[in-house]
Amino acid sequence: MKVITRRLLVLILSAVLSGCSGSDGTSPIAPTPVVPSASVAPSSPRSGPGTGTIAIRELGPALGATLTVQSRCPAGSVTRVCTDQWRGTFDVTVDREMTNAVLTVRFYDRDTICGYAAGTVDIVPAGMPTSFTAQRIVLSDEFGTFKQPCRLPATTNRIEVELWSDLSTWTNTLIQVFEGGYTFQRP
Repeated sequence: MKVITRRLLVLILSAVLSGCSGSDGTSPIAPTPVVPSASVAPSSPRSGPGTGTIAIRELGPALGATLTVQSRCPAGSVTRVCTDQWRGTFDVTVDREMTNAVLTVRFYDRDTICGYAAGTVDIVPAGMPTSFTAQRIVLSDEFGTFKQPCRLPATTNRIEVELWSDLSTWTNTLIQVFEGGYTFQRP
């Protein structure tokens, strides 16, 4: 009985070991890739308009405050008019992942843009609230954003928050408008 069991064990081991070696006597170093059948297409991320929400988490100082404007805020190799007394945190939730997300915050006096701030996040996961923080409201730039800058002092009446990305499967932007604003004035 021991001889049969030993022979059976040797046969099983030789079958297993011979199955693990190739015809050239070498053992495989990685699994053989499985080629999908023609009827199975690889999945790709959905593209097109996405949906979601934008909410204010915190504004500091609170809406209605007066912010002092400086004429020479450093911005790389240029200077801009800005106020660095402000910080805003916004919570964003989207229906599917968004990459290279940009959140811009624009401050309007009626229909005239008086200032803007921005924050970025590399990835906004689907269905999970993600916070964006924007600091320093800029009231001028070298890109022509402010075609006719607001005369100071200026009191804004609304804040428009926009979420967008140039490098994502998203093809639209989310925009949320909040009533209220700030007064911008020189010292």
